Amino acid sequence: MRLKIVMVLLFLLFYGLIFYTHTKTKDERIELILNDKIKSLNIHYELTMDYFIQDVSAAKKRISKDKKIIEIFAKAQTANSEKKNILRDELYNYLNPTYKIMKTKGILQLQFVFPDNRSFLRVHKPSKYGDDLSDIRYSFKHANKTKETVTGFEQGRTSHAFRYAFPFFDENNNHLGAVAMPLS
Repeated sequence: MRLKIVMVLLFLLFYGLIFYTHTKTKDERIELILNDKIKSLNIHYELTMDYFIQDVSAAKKRISKDKKIIEIFAKAQTANSEKKNILRDELYNYLNPTYKIMKTKGILQLQFVFPDNRSFLRVHKPSKYGDDLSDIRYSFKHANKTKETVTGFEQGRTSHAFRYAFPFFDENNNHLGAVAMPLS
């Protein structure tokens, strides 16, 4: 009887050792594969961001320095709603050719918001404006609050995208709001 107990204990010890070794090896292999996948995703993310940043940085330079865009957006700050509609149409008509080129580069939206995060113009959807984006577009909220550019992946109502939002200033460095260009 004692021999049976010793044999069962040895078997359980041996089985436990093999089970432990196998489980540890399996967990190490899984971790190695997951780390490899994470590294690959990080590389793809960085490449995508670098590509995206180059295009939006060029667009930002053009938009930020364009006196007509600055003038129209500055006038809209204090305009009544009738005048804002005229200015919105003017800015849309002026930017639409540039926006068509931006779309070929993968920048699918272009949006201007006031410092209070109210939408002034969505060049991609000019009929929708005036809504407060504070609770759904944290990039605008941050760009307007800190006066710093915001880049990264942001969740939206209907889709998620890499977004690039930057504060927008007039020639006297007065803050007029923010502009965003997401790559959807």
